Amino acid sequence: MKRIITDILMPAIVFVGIAAIPVFLVFMMVMQSDIRAICANAKIQYGESCVPSLMKLVEDESAPFRQRNKAIWALGQLREPKALPVLEELYSGETPERESLDGGISQYELEKAIRWIKDGNVTSWMYTGIK
Repeated sequence: MKRIITDILMPAIVFVGIAAIPVFLVFMMVMQSDIRAICANAKIQYGESCVPSLMKLVEDESAPFRQRNKAIWALGQLREPKALPVLEELYSGETPERESLDGGISQYELEKAIRWIKDGNVTSWMYTGIK
């Protein structure tokens, strides 16, 4: 997702200018619907509100790695401090240059989510009503 913003979206806004704003707004709506879908699936699976369900999904070793990595991403987007201990426990401190979301817990997603929770991110304001 970060690469989409830095490699495609931001240059388009710089190049096209004000005309790129509707594209940016659509992109933001898509991201918000992704977070809502990830939360809804976790809530169905674990029976709690969004954040506790996402945390349980991240810790669930029987869940597919892709689902767990999406939950990690969502917790970072939501900027949920309660998730920090769970995420930090899984983070090795080493982020490989490339890794599959299906092959294991993504150290890149963990690093990013931890940074976003601690330092903030550009889009976290969109998710205030989802938690």
